[in-house]
Amino acid sequence: NEQTAGEETDDLHLCVDQGGAETYFVLCDEYDLVESVRARTLAVLEQCGFQLERQEEPLTTEDFRLSIQRRFLDPTATCHDQQVFNNSLLYLRFKKPGTKDDYETLEEVAPGIDFQYDYHGNVRKKEESMAD
Repeated sequence: NEQTAGEETDDLHLCVDQGGAETYFVLCDEYDLVESVRARTLAVLEQCGFQLERQEEPLTTEDFRLSIQRRFLDPTATCHDQQVFNNSLLYLRFKKPGTKDDYETLEEVAPGIDFQYDYHGNVRKKEESMAD
């Protein structure tokens, strides 16, 4: 953690959406590494008895990635650095079978939702709104 001694941090309550089929809730600290959030998400999946189709080995954190909208989260960065805030909605995107680094698309995970932006709130830059 990058926090300094005596500095207060905020607890984050995160919603992790698995394609509209399930939503999981994970508690973490704003200075936790994203990899720690992945580990906590994995623990929740294990507690729920979650299994992928044709899964032969136990799930690991290497089997999925978390994203905010279209942006994958960097596992080596903190939640704070990745702009993950309280009540953030993260998308759980599993590795496609038989691939090394190919993960589910947002269209597969959240069909029908239009992801135009990489961040929460669909905030447009001033230049973008003036161009319309």
